[in-house]
Amino acid sequence: MGNLKKRDMTDSSEEFTLEQEALIRQWIEYRKVVLDRLNPQQLVPHSVFHELNHQLKNTSYLAGNKFSKADAELLSGLIEFYGPQSIQLKEKYPHLTRWFRHVQHITNDKLSITIPFSRSSLY
Repeated sequence: MGNLKKRDMTDSSEEFTLEQEALIRQWIEYRKVVLDRLNPQQLVPHSVFHELNHQLKNTSYLAGNKFSKADAELLSGLIEFYGPQSIQLKEKYPHLTRWFRHVQHITNDKLSITIPFSRSSLY
């Protein structure tokens, strides 16, 4: 998982439904197929940000309402691409930015860097 330590997923409060487990596997595969193939020097297509923003519109986490390995994996895969983006661009993707800020906070002690976000809208 890159710079993130594994969170204990054996706790009974962390059990997932079969659908959630499938989503977790899907998002981990998404990271491998889409994000891991991108060069850090190239721009991430905005379609990636748009897709993630849309997915997070009605959920707190990628697999529903529980933090999962998928969230940690995507955060680790996105941090080098989303972090350097301007605050104006991040405001175009409010759900992704909310998720990123929240998951970053959950894993803050495990990350080597923290990404800044605006506390209020610029416009």
